[in-house]
Amino acid sequence: TMAPNVAGVGAPGRRTVYSLCGMCSVRCPMEVTVEDGRVTWLQAEALREGQHAQSLEPASFAFASNVGMIRYFLRDYDTAIAQLASVVEAAPAAELPRRHLARIHIARRDGEAALKLIEHLPDVGPGWFGDRGRAYATLGCVDEARAELAKLETLARKGFGVGYEAALVHAALTDNDATLASLERALRDYSQLIGF
Repeated sequence: TMAPNVAGVGAPGRRTVYSLCGMCSVRCPMEVTVEDGRVTWLQAEALREGQHAQSLEPASFAFASNVGMIRYFLRDYDTAIAQLASVVEAAPAAELPRRHLARIHIARRDGEAALKLIEHLPDVGPGWFGDRGRAYATLGCVDEARAELAKLETLARKGFGVGYEAALVHAALTDNDATLASLERALRDYSQLIGF
């Protein structure tokens, strides 16, 4: 995730971008190498800090889950899945690792695995308003995905910022115009994850 404060250097077709992670209030520095529009290397202090926190409290499901989430953001899906699956196995009722693991399955377009992880969890939670809709979209279940978008609108009427989550669902449905409109809305409705 690139913050608005981004500086880049490099030869044409290859750039190194320096930014700040927006995942928490610490704002860890990041360095990313992009070649021909594709991320080829990403170093983030957030992973190192998360691993350090986990080493201090190895039994903490939250730290283990968040390190898995950081690996998801780094697109290190295999390592993230291994870490989060072990946390889900050790604490099957823990919501956080299930949510993070479901997002990886969504990113890999495995909506069935994602839905199995989150089907019994509440609809409302920080940063995961649109996960069910995205999972349905990956399965080609357009009506179900649109029903989840309707739930987002209900949350919006209650004051929740849902534009970013709606954009993710629209993107999974490959509705580009609605995706862009929802992203614009997210800048106004204080969607929690707009920084990502």
